[in-house]
Amino acid sequence: MCAMARPGSKWLRRARELACLAGVLALALSPRAALAQESAPSLPDGAPSHPSCEGSSDTACAPVEHELSAPPPPPSSDASKTCEQGNPNACAELADVKLKAKDLPAAEDAWLRACTLGHQVSCATLGKRRLERSEYDAAEPLLQQAADAGDADASRALLALHERRGTAVDRESAAELRAAAAALEKPDVEGVFQYRFGPSATIGGAFVLNVQPMAFWNRRITAGFLFAGGTGPAELDGFLGAQAFANELLAGYVRVLAGSILNAPTNQGLNYGAELGAKLCWGEIGHLEVSVGSSRASPMHASVGLGVNGIFLLALLLH
Repeated sequence: MCAMARPGSKWLRRARELACLAGVLALALSPRAALAQESAPSLPDGAPSHPSCEGSSDTACAPVEHELSAPPPPPSSDASKTCEQGNPNACAELADVKLKAKDLPAAEDAWLRACTLGHQVSCATLGKRRLERSEYDAAEPLLQQAADAGDADASRALLALHERRGTAVDRESAAELRAAAAALEKPDVEGVFQYRFGPSATIGGAFVLNVQPMAFWNRRITAGFLFAGGTGPAELDGFLGAQAFANELLAGYVRVLAGSILNAPTNQGLNYGAELGAKLCWGEIGHLEVSVGSSRASPMHASVGLGVNGIFLLALLLH
């Protein structure tokens, strides 16, 4: 144990006594700590570390394995079922779903079924995709079906198909389609309001109902009625005309008129005449026009006019 400190400084003796006491305490505690460590039971591998897990079958005490579960399967598509039942709109919707899922073969199958059921937009869509892949023979009937139904984009794609394939028959078809392409997206029926200028500075007006569907040789033939007055006696005529589209914006026309002069004396009411004019077209909305003409009721007149799609006029009348 510690020897007694020799006489000396008072503070030096106190420091030596405290150091001796600390050494004694360390010797006394070291065997107990080692003994406690040696007597602690070791746990076998895999045994629960918490006392409450001993002898328990609770799954909460078992090791947890973290596994990534597979994503749930996608819900069944109502569009697929409805398409199988013969709904063309559902088939077109299903094609869009498959396209977004990057399943192009399934999307094209759905477009083809929709086209078969009469969905012309699907015919045009699938036809243009096949055209991009130079599958001309497969694309042609699809584009032709949509073009015959009045789809302007399909008509332009069909023109491109004939130009690319380039056979003699294709060249003839392409020439006809080019002539028809300018007449696309125009009103089938127009109402035209004309402002007329007659000889001797007379001013009048006219209203023209012009019928020009694509079925009339791609709008080359027109027919309708005309009512006019102011530059002469009032007249009511029917007409038959022809027009040619230089491009999608500009067209020229000629009309032959035949009708009656209203309030004319007996045996003097027959009216006939002709007009020659040009149109600046605004697609399916209508057009601006200028013309010159002559008739028994209104000899030598000029006019400017505004043509409006007949659907707008019908909506206005119903309103």
